[in-house]
Amino acid sequence: MPFKKYGNLSHPNYSLLLGLMIAGFFVHGALLKIYEMKASQIPVKPILKTYFDVAQLKHDREGNPYVAVGILTDAINEHAYYMAFYHRDQKLHFVSVGDERPYNLSLNQYIEQIEKELAPFRNKYIQQMETTLNSGQAGKKGRTEEILAELDSLIGLGAVKQEVKRILALAEAQAVRRRMGLPPLEQSWHMAFVGNPGTGKTTVARLIGELFGAVGLLPSGHLVTVGKADLVGQYIGHTAPRTREVVQKALGGILFVDEAYELADPGLRGEGFGGEALTEILVAMENYRDRLVVIVAGYSDVVEKLSKVNEGFRSRIGQVIEFPDYSAPELLEMAILAAKKQGFDLILEAREALLAHFRQIEAQAGKLGNGRYARNVIERCISAAVAKDPAAVTITADDVEHAVGVIKEKRRTPQEIWQEINSLVGLKLVKEYLREIEATVLADKQRREKGLPRLRQSLHMAFLGNPGTGKTTVARLVGELFAALGVLPSGHLVEIDRAGLVAGYLGQTALKVREVVDKALGGVLFVDEAYSLARSSEDYFGAEALDTLIKAMEDHRDNLVVILAGYTEEMQKLFKLNPGLESRVAFACEFTDYSPDELVQIARMEAKNRGFTLDSGAEKVLLDHFQEVSPRIGQLGNGRYARKLVEAAIRRAVRAGRVDSITTDDIFHEAYP
Repeated sequence: MPFKKYGNLSHPNYSLLLGLMIAGFFVHGALLKIYEMKASQIPVKPILKTYFDVAQLKHDREGNPYVAVGILTDAINEHAYYMAFYHRDQKLHFVSVGDERPYNLSLNQYIEQIEKELAPFRNKYIQQMETTLNSGQAGKKGRTEEILAELDSLIGLGAVKQEVKRILALAEAQAVRRRMGLPPLEQSWHMAFVGNPGTGKTTVARLIGELFGAVGLLPSGHLVTVGKADLVGQYIGHTAPRTREVVQKALGGILFVDEAYELADPGLRGEGFGGEALTEILVAMENYRDRLVVIVAGYSDVVEKLSKVNEGFRSRIGQVIEFPDYSAPELLEMAILAAKKQGFDLILEAREALLAHFRQIEAQAGKLGNGRYARNVIERCISAAVAKDPAAVTITADDVEHAVGVIKEKRRTPQEIWQEINSLVGLKLVKEYLREIEATVLADKQRREKGLPRLRQSLHMAFLGNPGTGKTTVARLVGELFAALGVLPSGHLVEIDRAGLVAGYLGQTALKVREVVDKALGGVLFVDEAYSLARSSEDYFGAEALDTLIKAMEDHRDNLVVILAGYTEEMQKLFKLNPGLESRVAFACEFTDYSPDELVQIARMEAKNRGFTLDSGAEKVLLDHFQEVSPRIGQLGNGRYARKLVEAAIRRAVRAGRVDSITTDDIFHEAYP
């Protein structure tokens, strides 16, 4: 017999039927996916008939159900039975290989027979067998869905969620292959989580462990979180056993090494104990690869730093997942959720004040702690609220200001903003367009106040023209103007280009665009060189970014203004290729190249802003030069070119000892090097 011996199996009369029925329980959950396949014949491998006796189940009341499990496992691994899908009755059948006649009963019929046959021993034995053979199989799908629901409920982390689901699909496939005795996938499950503190790395590590446990890739999937202090001993010889002890605790689950880059630190005395710990972890990653998943966490260079300590580290990391900093709206959402968990709500003014604060610190969110910072802010807000009223259940704008010192910036009036717009050099057509847009906005506002249907005019725009013609400056002023007119909540400007929207592979780009859109909600999203999103008909990444952006322009038309910028000819090609995009852009503003006189004005203003004056001779040289280069000023950079000339002339003046004046000679040497 090819099977191992498990006790005295002495009643062959029951052997085949009981073997089939109990094995049916065993494979039922593992082969659900086969049952769900379209009608097809699963190939039957020619194998020798195997005699399989489990009659001991009927007579040995003290028997161990795990003995039967071992027998059944061997039977399936030796292919004593196979599953087949019969077209005749569209049912899955469990057939004994080598028997003269197949037992063409459906799986459910086998279950009914075994229940009748062994009814006297059900409470003693069969319920235990069902638990042993089938526990977790029926509930695994439900448990997996519960964990995924928790993952999806996390704020932000769109790209992270998609990557986890991709890894989960591989894990499910690996677990099924193990149960069916198929060769395993050549896949490393160890990972690196990179990003700033407070971005959800530990939470996601816990959920991955639970998912791996639910699908059977790991025995338990529990999480053991450690840092350098938990791994490194104080003296030579203490680190290795300490690390091995940690590894033993993590076997069956996830070993999460937080701030793993610290293991690359040689220490004050250069003792290198971190490297010793890393070596032990690498050994465990290899020796226990079927029972342990190691996740190292740290900043973006964590893999590089650890690889310098041990060259074998990089090859053992199968996945690197990047955790981005949270946007201001996401931090606000976290703060609201944290307050709700403690029984508090934020009134509208408090939310606006807190959002304004998060926008102020958005660029420093990574340094401040991301989600941890949001929770800390709410704790301070709650403290401020209960200090005034112990029975308080709401947080006001005053509480927010007291907690974070928010100073509400005085918003400029439309008239004040127009003063700056009118002070811009040139841009006559652009200013006329802005007046037209303002009139549309005011008309819509008046109709709303009178109870009339809104115009629902799209405010998305295209800024067409060469570089250096003031497109970004005008975009900033448009956002501020719309905020002053009550069209946008904040009017802040988010600048982005193709690199900020397109990811490295399909599926990730849409998530990246949505994250950018979330940061821009309430303000203006300025997409520079937008035409680069449609390089060719085969540019699938750019097309995905455009499709996602177009949807956002429609979905958030009341809370977002998108401005697409680029060369006139290239942008016109973009609109021809994407009619859906053109239909959502209501205003196209042409930014013409500056004239030589306008470039002199820009140069004069740049010098003044830096505390310098241009003498009359210097201005004359500038005018002559700009007239010469006028045909190609678009390629040179327009106003940007004029400002660079002044900057270079100032550096020359300073070297010559002049601290507030630019001479003809300074300009001449920079214009005609």
